[in-house]
Amino acid sequence: MQAQRPTKEWIMSRLSRRALLGSGAGALAAAAIAWPSRANAYVEPYEQLVNSLSLDQKIRQLFLQPVHGRSARSADSRNTKLYGEATPAGVLRRHRFGGVILRPDAGQFTSTRAVLNFTNDLQRAAQARGGVPLQVVWEGHLSGLVDAGIPVTEFPEPMALGAHEGLRFQGWGLNDTQPKEALNLGINTWFGVRADVSSNPNNPVLGTQVYGGTPELVTARARVDEGGASRGAVQLAAVRMFPGAGDVTVGDNGLPTSERTREEWDAREGAVFKALASGVEIIQVGHIVAVGLDPSGTPASLSRTIIGDILRGQLQFSGVVVTDSLADPALRALHGDGELAVRALEAGADQLHDSADPVAAIEAIHAAIRDGRLSADDIHVKVKRILRAKRYLPTADFLPDAWGLRGINDDTSRRVAEAAARGGVTVVHNDGVLPLSQAGAVVVGHHERLGKELTAQLGGGSDFVPVGVDPSQQQIDAAVQAAGRAAVVVVLTDGVTAHPAQKQLVEALVGAGRKVVAVAVGLPQDVGLLDAAAKVATYTSRPVVAKGLAEVLTGAFAPKGKLPVVVPTADGGELPISTGLTW
Repeated sequence: MQAQRPTKEWIMSRLSRRALLGSGAGALAAAAIAWPSRANAYVEPYEQLVNSLSLDQKIRQLFLQPVHGRSARSADSRNTKLYGEATPAGVLRRHRFGGVILRPDAGQFTSTRAVLNFTNDLQRAAQARGGVPLQVVWEGHLSGLVDAGIPVTEFPEPMALGAHEGLRFQGWGLNDTQPKEALNLGINTWFGVRADVSSNPNNPVLGTQVYGGTPELVTARARVDEGGASRGAVQLAAVRMFPGAGDVTVGDNGLPTSERTREEWDAREGAVFKALASGVEIIQVGHIVAVGLDPSGTPASLSRTIIGDILRGQLQFSGVVVTDSLADPALRALHGDGELAVRALEAGADQLHDSADPVAAIEAIHAAIRDGRLSADDIHVKVKRILRAKRYLPTADFLPDAWGLRGINDDTSRRVAEAAARGGVTVVHNDGVLPLSQAGAVVVGHHERLGKELTAQLGGGSDFVPVGVDPSQQQIDAAVQAAGRAAVVVVLTDGVTAHPAQKQLVEALVGAGRKVVAVAVGLPQDVGLLDAAAKVATYTSRPVVAKGLAEVLTGAFAPKGKLPVVVPTADGGELPISTGLTW
């Protein structure tokens, strides 16, 4: 359950009263943005606010930076090194950045209340003395919060959602559950909606973070997930990574490189971003070298051709453009930190994400304005876009409170997550071994959390046999021996190309006469390379899929998942998109 928000009528009454009393632009804007509806948000005060900011204040609004510490008031030497201030609150009071990036250290937060206290204290520090509401950014899949020790509801990876038959689960009940939980923790900006169209099975960037391999599927899923965050949870959401990383490899310079021609791009990621450009607030641009779009080989985040001509001009995107991390070592090898910031702004970016030296970057931007490379008007326009997006963010008067924490990771949310995971389970091959004819199985794999939970869900005397990510011969022999007392062996694999001993494990079990169900719990490419009685893909190794996988294996739930990407097979063929069996 969430804290009750003030009504639009109450907000507007405050706005009118403040305006009549002659309050400053900051207070006027604060009244206007306190939990408005998206359809009727009153944005004019932010135009007044940007006019009230000095040039230096505007420049600082361009930056999204990480801060470190167990609380907003705890000192951390990393802050001192980067910002000349020891505490996160001190950093914000001094530098007035537009946003912070939340990157918890292991064990930094042990409760949802600790996260909420941290983010609320950051907001109060940023908004002190008329400051602007702060973006608190989470990068990537929101289940990464669980990986950081924050007990939110754990969902499967995006590819599992892309596998849902007929693009089911498009409703807000799925797509706003995690964003609402994040918002109740004070995380108001999510950089996690990917618009890449996967075509490289060995993509070093995407993994299972992409929805699928067709523009239609990716557009539908990206649109509804961005909408679940921005409308269902009133949270800023960025669609990423323009111009798309669906086919990238890593170049000799360490940067992701796409070989798509302009025509190929227009038919794939270009079609997705064109469909999304008019309806989203933020697009994040990657450091992708896309010579089909910019023959100079300039990374997209620094390319006037890609940002200015294509994204702004041809796709007519009018929202906020944010770079990928400017601290990327491969990008920093090209230019100094100050020059990177200036070049990104020259190219058309509005927000600078994670500068490795923000103090030097700010100085370089001031110098570029003095030298005529940038203008104060350029900065004004960029900040106006940013503040317009921020009109949905809560002011210090209306920050989330502990009431909203009650609904985080509750039974309802967990049921939604389990349904999301179960609906993506895809059976691509079955020699009659499924559904299991009798209870009990031996489960083998290196993902212990999933393995133990699946064993518990299967019941009937099932056993779990842990092995390493690269099983030793001793572990393989032990698994074969353990499998001797079960009719079926379920082997959880994850990356057999990089870890061929996993394939050897499956071959040893098959060679010993065991009926093997091979379950790819990462990329589904494993199922194309293995020989087993049944082959299944879950696209996630998170325990949330255990119940649904057990229900599919035992016949309690008829599988409905379809492959969202092409899967090459060992004989040179392929399993096409939409492959999926049921019973």
